[in-house]
Order: sequence, then C-alpha cells, then structure tokens
Amino acid sequence: GFVQECGRGPFCLARVPRLEPIAARMANSKAVILGVAAAAGAGVGAGFLVAKALSKAPSGFGERVAAAKSKVAVLSPADAKEYIAMQKPVIIDVRDSGDTAGAIKGAVSIPLSNLVFAADQDFAMPVDVMVKGKVAVAKGTKFIHPALQGSKDTPILVSCGLGGQALLAAEILVDYGYTSVRAVDGGNLAWQNFGGEVCDCLKS
Repeated sequence: GFVQECGRGPFCLARVPRLEPIAARMANSKAVILGVAAAAGAGVGAGFLVAKALSKAPSGFGERVAAAKSKVAVLSPADAKEYIAMQKPVIIDVRDSGDTAGAIKGAVSIPLSNLVFAADQDFAMPVDVMVKGKVAVAKGTKFIHPALQGSKDTPILVSCGLGGQALLAAEILVDYGYTSVRAVDGGNLAWQNFGGEVCDCLKS
C-alpha cells in the first residue's frame, strides 16, 4: 500500500510505501518458504511458483484501473480547474477518435489505443516496412504525438469519458518517464457536472 503526503497545495503528491506489520511480513515470508519447499519436494520449478505467488496481474478492467490509481495523481474537477489555470498543462483526451464532443476546453485527442507509441519519444522504426516492393513506412519513422514532444517535465492533464481510461493512460505516461501527470477524477462527465468549460475541439 501507499501513503499520500503533501504539504504544498492540491497538486503536490508524494507517494511513499506503507510498511506492512512485522507479523504480516513474517507470514508472507513463511508462505514463500513453504511454497519453495513444497515445489522442491514435488519436483516442480520453484522459481516459477514463487514468481506466481509474489505477483498477480490485474484480472479485469476494474483491477487494472485500481492499480493505475495507486501510481497516478488524481484531481477532482475543482482541483483540475485550478491546475489548468496555474500550470497550463497539456490536456489529453484519450477517448476513441470518434468521440469529439464534450472535451475539456483546449484538449487534444490521443486515443488510449495509440498512446503506447504516441507517447514514446525514443522509438523509431528499425527497418523499412515494404508493401509490394515499395516503402510504406520508412526506417527511422517516429510516432510521437506533437503534444508530447519536448520536456517530460511538462504538466499533463489526462481525461476521458468516465475517468477509467484516463487513469490507464496516465499510468502509461508515468511509466514512460513523464513526471507531472494528473488525471481527472470522473473524467469529462464529472468535469461537465462541476460546470467546467467544454468544447468540440477534438474535431479534425
């Protein structure tokens, strides 16, 4: 688990590990040791079983969103409005490209499905991609979105329809090394309910 500590306003969010009780840690250690012993006795690869015991991937959307929320700073619509006014962040709407209405004013569209490559500043095609003898995608082509070029310290605010996809997208950005990422709690609908300004600015 994590403990949130902040001493300077709603945008400062430090996450520090919460220490487990000693008894719980000892119980976990004993469980792992017993698992290793049992695996060795059964002739099963102990390393595989220990790895499974120590890590469990999210089994569904809800668990994945909850895991992302443990890594991402989340702002209420009121705090998001203040964040926009003070930090002038890049606002990213990660809904599907067909969803253009009701975006936070000033947002750019980078669908969640594209973000894995559109946020990668380093990736470039290692070879030419050929189609019927012609170069379809040239070696060295990059897919970074213009809004995400430059410093990874640039403030970023992520939103979507209800907030879940925004958390997943923000987690990707954090994993990629972006240092000032926030997600809107409840997404665009919560923003609209709060009275935040919206637009159809995602239309191409």
